[in-house]
This record gives sequence, structure tokens and C-alpha cells, in this order.
Amino acid sequence: MGKSVVWTEAEMTANPDKKIYLGKTFTGVLDGRDTWTNSEGKEQIIYRIRMDDGSFVSVWQTAVIRSAMEEGNGGRPVVEGSMVRFTHLGMKKSPSKGNKPYHDMLVEFAPPSPQFQSAGAKTPAPAAAAASADPFND
Repeated sequence: MGKSVVWTEAEMTANPDKKIYLGKTFTGVLDGRDTWTNSEGKEQIIYRIRMDDGSFVSVWQTAVIRSAMEEGNGGRPVVEGSMVRFTHLGMKKSPSKGNKPYHDMLVEFAPPSPQFQSAGAKTPAPAAAAASADPFND
């Protein structure tokens, strides 16, 4: 699954060999969803993100991330193959749960391009080149 993403450098102190800090914002491709059941029997989703270099990182659900990833596509889950960008907006106090702070996140996505590409072409077709542009910087 890859190292687990943490949202602040301070979180790297516990298990640095299993965690990675990628900065305030990072982008990758949603490769899949894995589930893990904790000792209390509660299931959690771990989002498997493929980075530009081909490596994978794991993004563990929070209430904010799960809501965005499972309902943020017009009430449906973000589809695998989508480019996703996670931005840590800082810590925010919860209006419930005794004002316990949580990581506030902005989650954005760009679905896979439905454009056709030439199969077996030695050079990218114009549509393929346009599809590979960064959709977050248009």
C-alpha cells in the first residue's frame, strides 16, 4: 500500500519508516480503496494513491476525506483513475466532541479523460496530449 500520508511534519516522529509528509498539497491518481477493520470492529477506508514516480502512498479516511471521496462526485464516489489533489487547510476545532481539533482538508478530483487515443501510436495523438495536461492548472 505504501507509506501513510501525514498532514504535518510533526506527525512524522511516530513511525517515520511507515509515514510520509508530502507537504501541504499533493496530487496523485486514485488507484483503489482498501479497507481495514480496527480492534473495535469499525471499518476504515484507506485510499491507495499512485504518485508520478509510480510509487504508492496511503491516505487514511477521516470524516472530511471520506465524505469528499465517497460522495463528492455528485453524490457518488470519486472513480478510480481520477487525479486527486489533497490540500491540508490546517487544524479546525470540532463543534461537537468537546471541540477536539481535526485536520481540515480540501479534496479535489479530475475524472479520467473519456477522449479516445490512438492505440499503438509511436507518438501521442493530439487528443492524448491534451488529455495529459494538468487539469488543476487550466
